[in-house]
Amino acid sequence: CIRDSFVRVRKAGGHDKFVDNVIVEPGEEYEVNIYYHNNASASLNEGDRRGIAENVRLRMNYIASTLNAGEAAVIRGTISSSNAIPKEVWDTAYLNAKEVVGLRYVPNSAVLHNTGSLGGTVLNDDAVFGKDGGTYLGYSKGYWGMIPGCNEYAGYVTYRFKVDQAAFDISKTVSKANDGNYVEKIIVNPGDVLDFKIDYKNTGTINQKAIIAYDHMPKGLTYVNGTSFFKTSFNTQGNFVSDKLFDGGINLGDFAPNDSMSLTYK
Repeated sequence: CIRDSFVRVRKAGGHDKFVDNVIVEPGEEYEVNIYYHNNASASLNEGDRRGIAENVRLRMNYIASTLNAGEAAVIRGTISSSNAIPKEVWDTAYLNAKEVVGLRYVPNSAVLHNTGSLGGTVLNDDAVFGKDGGTYLGYSKGYWGMIPGCNEYAGYVTYRFKVDQAAFDISKTVSKANDGNYVEKIIVNPGDVLDFKIDYKNTGTINQKAIIAYDHMPKGLTYVNGTSFFKTSFNTQGNFVSDKLFDGGINLGDFAPNDSMSLTYK
């Protein structure tokens, strides 16, 4: 027997109630809860043991890896048993997005919860998501797939996923040489030397790899060789880099969330 809503979700790490629908937020983790219960009488666990559900399995669907604004991902959980009536039941919960996000399962986060000796077992990720028919559930060690009847043998499975978002800010400003007053517009005269600055910040929730900076030199300006200088939020001393900014670009490396950099040249 399964209650009407046995697949639910909530934001992880807090005290929110599990619900059927959530609006996901970038950078947050969410926890899925799947409840199970064999409602046969405890008296049927003895004798011919016909009250014990056998070959009980859980399988979850793979949720969409990317959601666009206004879309929803379906979390579907199916519980099956070879001797139950019906032999299979399923339920759903929904993840709703207000902006483009990525959904990432947290590896090794699927855990079986009950008061038996199998309580606290970390379940195989592939099996949870349907490999070979799903992951077996159980109450006592040595008896995977067997769930006795009555409330004390009920349990639930939880797992987590993270909501990611790839995003960054970039700006380009200019200053008279060595003045340090960077602006978007400037009045110049022939012969002036200018400092240009390109600022970048990873404003998303995932590492951004192999960030390449490149620029275009308009007519009337000439790059001063050897002046490309690069510093980051994790290397504030900085260092000079190659003069490839206008010829294929410069690979500035990887940036974690909230990391930033400035690239200047004359």
